[in-house]
Amino acid sequence: MAGRAVHAGDGDLPGYGAADFLPADRGIGFLAATVRHMLAELEMPRVNLIGSCFGGAIALRFAPLSRTCGEAGWWG
Repeated sequence: MAGRAVHAGDGDLPGYGAADFLPADRGIGFLAATVRHMLAELEMPRVNLIGSCFGGAIALRFAPLSRTCGEAGWWG
């Protein structure tokens, strides 16, 4: 089954770049849920999500939110 590639750099998370302001009471969990919502809207149930620095923290918080988390295992 062939996958499809999507360039993830086409949008900004809330509070960053051209996106709307992010209230101070919203944190990494909110941003991880935002990523999950975006992927659901794009109909992408399985992804390889990679992040560095702050994006890494969001990716780690996203992992348990994913229905398919753990199928491929963790790399460390």
